[in-house]
Amino acid sequence: MRKIGNFTLGLVLGSFVSYQIVKYFEPPKKQKTDKFKSYYNMLTRWLELEDNNLAIDKLFKQYGYNKIAIYGMGKIGMRLCNQLRNTDIEIAYVIDQYAKNVLDNICFKDPQDKLDEVDAVIVTIPFAYFEIKNQLTMKLECPIVSLEHILFEV
Repeated sequence: MRKIGNFTLGLVLGSFVSYQIVKYFEPPKKQKTDKFKSYYNMLTRWLELEDNNLAIDKLFKQYGYNKIAIYGMGKIGMRLCNQLRNTDIEIAYVIDQYAKNVLDNICFKDPQDKLDEVDAVIVTIPFAYFEIKNQLTMKLECPIVSLEHILFEV
């Protein structure tokens, strides 16, 4: 009888400890949900503006951003670069610590590199904007703005 009690106690304790370990290492689902929700909202707004003939390059021109740097070369950053090709907006360089030379004729820089002054740095990662802004503010004097902010400001 004592063996069954010890086995049951071990099973319960083992299950509890296993649950706590998995819970500790699993990223919070709310963070993932918020991340994808911000991307979804941003892309939806971008499409709405384009449906109303307000292209992204026109928005940048309204702010006086003719020569920019783009921070983040994930899918949003790549989409922004593609949208700005064949426009008057000059992409001086892109900043990304992981992607290297994924686009022709665009200079890639690591966030730790010396960064040249531009009219603005456009941050394409909405959930990390404030962290990125704080990091770059020490290196640059130009505005560091979120693409999300630009899209919803209109």
